[in-house]
Amino acid sequence: MKPINEFINESSMKFKKIEDVERYLEQFRNDETSWRGASDEIRDLARYSREFLQDFDDIEIDPIDFKTIKTPAEWNTIGKKHIMDNIMKMSKHTQSKFFGHISELF
Repeated sequence: MKPINEFINESSMKFKKIEDVERYLEQFRNDETSWRGASDEIRDLARYSREFLQDFDDIEIDPIDFKTIKTPAEWNTIGKKHIMDNIMKMSKHTQSKFFGHISELF
């Protein structure tokens, strides 16, 4: 698994659309057995997606309590679903801001 900054730099792309995020998230396996494969990037993207949805579209979503998650597979599965659900609820304008933010951040 590559850190997000390596993924972006190697592919010489930035996040511009939903498919870019989906492609990045594919590297985090839903059947992961090692905590090395369940990174903080999932938690961070889940938080950013929730914050952007609330700040720009005024849609409030409960955060994931990652402290209660017991397995790396659960971490990845729940986190990825939360990220994608939030992105799908965003307006196009908010998606654009979100993609730009995570491209610059990572």
